[in-house]
Amino acid sequence: MLHKATVLSWTNAQSQNITKVTRNQKLEDGVHHIRRPTLLDVPIETLTGITSYLNPPSLLALSRVNKYLSEHVKNDSTWYRAFLYQFLEIGPESDLDSEKALLLRRAKRSWCSEFITRYRLRK
Repeated sequence: MLHKATVLSWTNAQSQNITKVTRNQKLEDGVHHIRRPTLLDVPIETLTGITSYLNPPSLLALSRVNKYLSEHVKNDSTWYRAFLYQFLEIGPESDLDSEKALLLRRAKRSWCSEFITRYRLRK
């Protein structure tokens, strides 16, 4: 459920106080609670769907965010899905058994290098 954004007018002291509380929250057993970013909590299929809309420079930048996203971007199927969307307009939710996808052959060793090469040629 999405919540409507609210605008609060806090003084500087109040905002510093709330920052301290959120950084130092402890669970009942005394362990600090560290919240992971929401993007890392989505299923791998959803993450692949999201990253299929990215171009090669954006995918490479995403791989530098953290270890988990780096491993996701290293996966050749991530590049394949992005390639299909960018060049054949086959969306991430589409079936890979479509005629366009089946007739596609790559000239390079990986979909990563194929996508980067064709992206550069298109520019």
